[in-house]
Amino acid sequence: GHGHEHDAHCEDEHCGHEHGHGHEHDMDCKDEHCEHEHEHGHGNGHDHEPKHKHAKHHHHDDSVTSVGILADGSLDQMKLNKWLSNLLQEKGNDIYRSKGVLSLSHSTDKYVFQGVHHQMTFASSTELGKPGWAENEKRVNKMVFIGKHLNRQELEDSFKACIV
Repeated sequence: GHGHEHDAHCEDEHCGHEHGHGHEHDMDCKDEHCEHEHEHGHGNGHDHEPKHKHAKHHHHDDSVTSVGILADGSLDQMKLNKWLSNLLQEKGNDIYRSKGVLSLSHSTDKYVFQGVHHQMTFASSTELGKPGWAENEKRVNKMVFIGKHLNRQELEDSFKACIV
């Protein structure tokens, strides 16, 4: 970097301003971190990042979990539609995000769905311009739900009941 010109200022209050959000570095000002910060900018990012990362988690509701479901086979479209609409009615407020790739028995398309709470988009691989299931490809349904108060067993059992 062009960091050398700042070395002279190291002892004074400019040091903190050089990093923009660098208030937490002021106390390092007299040691050799100062010039490294200017040289590599984010090179030392790992020194202070973990603090921020941990802080974020405390704001979340502790009961937020993600449930992944993996099931071989193909689904009955009628049962699947009914399952999804019931799920969204009952749990829509608790499900922050949902997504998955599904195999429906009547089609060689892969069906991709993504949802946020009660809103859900559903598209076939043809509509998305993507390849469907190959003839010898094993059909697997994958889904992930992120939300609170999710009961993995209940979700998995009710989902697997939709398989043909």
